[in-house]
Parts: sequence; C-alpha cells; structure tokens
Amino acid sequence: MTDFRRLFWKLNTAGWLGYGVVTYATYAPVLVEMTAEQRETMALYKALRMALGFVLSLGLHRICQRVRAGRLPPWSQALLLLLVCWVFGTAWGLLLRVASSSFFPDRTPLDWAMVPRVGQNLGWVFALWCGAYYAVKIWHERQAEERANIEARALANEARLQALQYQLNPHFLFNALNSLRATISEDSGRAQTMVTQLAELLRHTLTGPQQVLIPLEEELESIHNYLALEKVRFEERLQVEVVVSPAAARAYLPALTLQPLVENALKHGSRRDSVLRVTLRADLEGNELRIEVANTGALKHAAEAEGAPRSTRIGLRNVQERLDVLFPSRNSFVLEERDGWVYATLRLKVPDGTTALSAAGR
Repeated sequence: MTDFRRLFWKLNTAGWLGYGVVTYATYAPVLVEMTAEQRETMALYKALRMALGFVLSLGLHRICQRVRAGRLPPWSQALLLLLVCWVFGTAWGLLLRVASSSFFPDRTPLDWAMVPRVGQNLGWVFALWCGAYYAVKIWHERQAEERANIEARALANEARLQALQYQLNPHFLFNALNSLRATISEDSGRAQTMVTQLAELLRHTLTGPQQVLIPLEEELESIHNYLALEKVRFEERLQVEVVVSPAAARAYLPALTLQPLVENALKHGSRRDSVLRVTLRADLEGNELRIEVANTGALKHAAEAEGAPRSTRIGLRNVQERLDVLFPSRNSFVLEERDGWVYATLRLKVPDGTTALSAAGR
C-alpha cells in the first residue's frame, strides 16, 4: 500500500504538471501576438487551473477508492464515477471562475445556463484521470500479486528443504530404520506399512505439492505418516489426538505449514508420567480457519526458547512469513503456554471462508 501511495503521488504530480504545460502550449499560435503582461496572465491562469485540478483530484482519489471497495457491479461503478466526474468538473469550472476574477476583471457575468456544459467539458478530464487511475491501480495490484506468488513459492521451497533436512537427519532416519528393523521380525505387515509411510513422507516433501496453497486434508496425510513413524518409536510414551472438522479439512492453507508445528511439539514437548501428549485441532468458524497444535510442556522447551535449534526457529519464522505474504493483515500466529501446555495457534481470515481459500490456491 505504501508503494502504491508513493507511486500515486509521483504520477499524479507529473500528470498534472504535464496537463498544465500542454494546455498552455495550445495557445502557442496566439502567444506571439500577446504582450508580455498578457502572456504572464495566461501562464498564471493555466497554473491556477492546473493547481485546482490537482487539489480536486485528491478528493476524487478517495471517492475512487470507496467506489472500488464497494459491492456495486462494474457498470454501476462506471455510471457513478461519470456522475462524480461531472460534479467535480462543474466545481472545477466555478472555482476557476471565482479564483481568476482578479486576472480578468472585465469578464462578462457568469451565464448559469452554461454551467452544465462547463461541467461536461471539464468532467471529461476527470473521467480520463479515473481511467488512468484504475489502469495503474490494477497493474500495480497484479504486479504485487505476482511478486507475492514468487515470494510465497520461494518460502515454500525453503520450507520443503527444511522439512527434508529434518527427515534426512541421521538421528531421525536412524530411529526410523531402527524401529523398522525391530518390527520386521515381530510383525512383517506392520513393517511394510512403516516402509510405505516413510516413502510417502519423503515423496510428499520431495515432489509435492507444487502449488502454493493445498487443502488441509492433503497436508494431514503427510502429518499422519510422520506421526505414525514416531509412534512406532515412542510406543505408549506418545499420545496424539487429531480433531479436524470436515469444513476445515477442505480449507486451503500454505503447503508445509503444519509440519514445523508438529515437529516442534514433538521435539520440545515434555513428558508427564513418561507420556508426551500432542493434540492437533482445526475448525472453520465463519470466515476464519483456526488451527491449534498443542503439547505438554513449558514454553522454555518450545522453539522460541533461548538456545533452541536454529532449524526449528527458522521453520516457525518461515510459517509466519508465508502467512504474511499470502494473507496480509488476515492472519495471526501465536505461541503461548497455558496450564502446563504449549499452544501454537494459527488463524487465517478470508472473505468467503473455504471457497475463497480454495480459489486462492488455484
């Protein structure tokens, strides 16, 4: 928004200066026949006309913003702006007439019957101004959207590399393979399932998803494989509860958002009675997707604690950065401790709930 405001002031100032130069230059054929005093008067008159137009355009800018933010159909917006331009053109002509009276004291009295025509003639200047404003505004929004998509993809790739780095971590692989080796002789069917889960977990990280936003249910598939492998290792020492409403499961969110939160819960959670409890809850409340990942423990064990592994801090920071890029001013991410639990709570707000989230991901 700040970038567009700066661009608006530059283009609006340059445009009106150009308008003043052009309108003065149109009198070039007769300027040579004028006296120096007359040329100076004409220059002051054109400068006054330009200045009044510039000031009125600032008010028109506010109206354009409100009209565009409204719910009127495009043709209604166009008709409304044409009417506004006529009103502004009329005001421009009247203000110019009053302000320039000292330049032309001998001018004939104002013919009020000509006021509508003056508004029409000068109103077209504002109509062209509105057209240029809308064109620049749409172009700027598309450029900003394209930059946001590129940045979001870069952050998604960074998250994918971080997840892969953790999954290929010798400690993680050693534990997973060690659990697999112990299971092969005891339960070959379960061992085959573990191999499939490990392969699916790596496949999900390496090859997909390619889109910036994915359904929550697709993200949960990877989380399920990850937790299944960890439960084999921890057995009864790990208790996991996942509660996701059907509406939330269909909602879209940035890819690889949950994995850093769940990994953080397992790596930094503390065990009570030798049991680590982790819960994952998701629900869609109106136009807000709410996701909560909680684990038993204290905040000093969480990723933001002093001395926490750098990879974990980067993972959570990456989550926040991608939310800010894809859902600016429409997200919140809070890490807090309550009653012996650490809660990572994620909220995403969109205009039309699940539908809008789905559309954003395509």
